[in-house]
Amino acid sequence: MLDALLAMVIVSGIVVGTNLSVQTICQQRVRHQKEQVQLLERVQQVKYDWIKLIEKT
Repeated sequence: MLDALLAMVIVSGIVVGTNLSVQTICQQRVRHQKEQVQLLERVQQVKYDWIKLIEKT
């Protein structure tokens, strides 16, 4: 009985640890995607600024 309980605790720990790892990976991916979006927005802004500058000259 104690062995079964111990096994359940170990498996639960592994599942929780795995879920936390997956959650961390997902958070890193989301952060990376946000950084990529910000970079793209900056590129678009620079393009827009260049177009405006060219139109003025």
